[in-house]
Amino acid sequence: NLLVIGSQCRILPELSFLPDVATKLYEAMIDPERGACQPALDPSGLLIDPTVDEAKRAIEAAFERATGNEATLLLAFIGHGEQVTEDGDFYLLPTDAKFPPRDGTALNLVNEVKGLRREYETDGLVVLVDTCYSGTGVVAAGKAWPSMSLGEFRFEFQAATADRPAFGGCFTKSLIRWLQMG
Repeated sequence: NLLVIGSQCRILPELSFLPDVATKLYEAMIDPERGACQPALDPSGLLIDPTVDEAKRAIEAAFERATGNEATLLLAFIGHGEQVTEDGDFYLLPTDAKFPPRDGTALNLVNEVKGLRREYETDGLVVLVDTCYSGTGVVAAGKAWPSMSLGEFRFEFQAATADRPAFGGCFTKSLIRWLQMG
């Protein structure tokens, strides 16, 4: 099951590659000849410029569907991201996120997944994050997710960068090219 979220954050500079890159990734991933994924939501697994709450609801619905289908969930977020250096937290910044980010005003994906895994057990999870500082999310996930005692939890977390800015949606554009080339 596939959920692709592409989001600007109103209080940060506009990302010129959105929503185009998110749409192209989604189309490549659901193409039966390429990614062959099924949408994680009805009617589509593509969500553009959601609020923090809408993104959280969509991610939960995607977990619920993947669990019901006994499927792996592929979750992609393309947009703005920020790290909180003091505690190592990483936040996705949907359209109405506040800055600096904190729980409730932005989306801490690592904590969100950890909480959802208490209720939903997908076959696996693949996370693709094309934002600034996304590598800090990888580090946080590596610390938090293996400690969950909820059965076997297979996951991959692919990030656009380490602990620095990402540029121009390059990570996602490369994924799209690889998918299209086969």
